[in-house]
Amino acid sequence: MWEGLPASIGLILVAEPAARLLFQHGQITSHDAGLIANSTQWYAGAIWAFSMLQIINRAYYALHDTMTPLVMSVVNLVLNLAIEIPLLWWLGESAMAVGTLISLTIQGVVMLWMLDRRVKGLGLGESAGPVGKMLLATAVMTVVCWALRISPLYPHGTGRQAWLAQLLLISVSGAVVYFGVCYLVGLDMVRTLRPRRKRA
Repeated sequence: MWEGLPASIGLILVAEPAARLLFQHGQITSHDAGLIANSTQWYAGAIWAFSMLQIINRAYYALHDTMTPLVMSVVNLVLNLAIEIPLLWWLGESAMAVGTLISLTIQGVVMLWMLDRRVKGLGLGESAGPVGKMLLATAVMTVVCWALRISPLYPHGTGRQAWLAQLLLISVSGAVVYFGVCYLVGLDMVRTLRPRRKRA
């Protein structure tokens, strides 16, 4: 969550300049790059859930349970199709990204709840405080980055240099603000993880 939450919001914020910088050349037009950026933003919203699922699935494997992740993956696929197919008529290609966002979010939350019941408590209540601080840091990062986008400091114009400048400004500013707020609220994950690695 510490990585996934800011990664989700960060990619949403930089999707447009990143898509234009990477793809808007050759046969990819400005309109095409806009479509890529739109889909990327929807997919980006699921990064935190996808990241969480990588940990949760390994927890089931550690319990010698390969069936639950398999069944939930099938349910995820069915749910994804049930969401995206009706939306294709309204959202076009972005419907696939919306289906992925919703289905991964539901799968992540449900599998975490099931795992918590199975092992008779994961200490989720103890995680509420740190996750709340992560949400706060992500929110502050979002506000600062959005303010930069509408401020005179934001590089305007088109072309690779402008898009690169936009991408760097938002990325660097977002990272600095996120790490800074985490440190101020006492959520220094780097310092927290370092002793564990030494003990390991």
